[in-house]
Amino acid sequence: VHFWDPAFLVPLVEVKGSPETSDEVLDYVCRVLESAGKKPLKIKKDIAGFVGLRLQYALWFEAISIVQQGIADAETVDEVIKSGPGIRWSVSGPLQEADMLGLDRIIRIYKYIYPHVETSREVPELLLQKKKAGEIGARAGLGFYDWRQNSIEECKTRLLKHLVRWKREQLPEC
Repeated sequence: VHFWDPAFLVPLVEVKGSPETSDEVLDYVCRVLESAGKKPLKIKKDIAGFVGLRLQYALWFEAISIVQQGIADAETVDEVIKSGPGIRWSVSGPLQEADMLGLDRIIRIYKYIYPHVETSREVPELLLQKKKAGEIGARAGLGFYDWRQNSIEECKTRLLKHLVRWKREQLPEC
């Protein structure tokens, strides 16, 4: 099982058995997780990073590539996601949205955009440069953001408040 952080607020748990795991065991694990208020989703094949991390890293790689190429700064990339697809994806996932838009349109857009999407299998140079400079993120004071100017505690608090509000909205009426 792969819990998402923070596990006490985020419902997703990805569940994958081994070839020796019976369907009954997987179903039992899912029922236990559901009874704990989780949303277990069965993954059909064993892959590195399960499904969620792979999707998250694909987005990170493209976001980093956009910053590395000077197309937009980190703040703009984050705001684009938070103000656009991030809002929609919490209600309808990317594949449901693709269906609603029309797969024929997705094909046309894909052919136009894909040649410009990051396809490297290497760690982005920008990340390596930041690591070499000691700019490894909030705990070092610098990363994509200047954490000497931004409060990591303020960001964590804002995220937790958002997750708590979301969780309360999901609870059934009493």
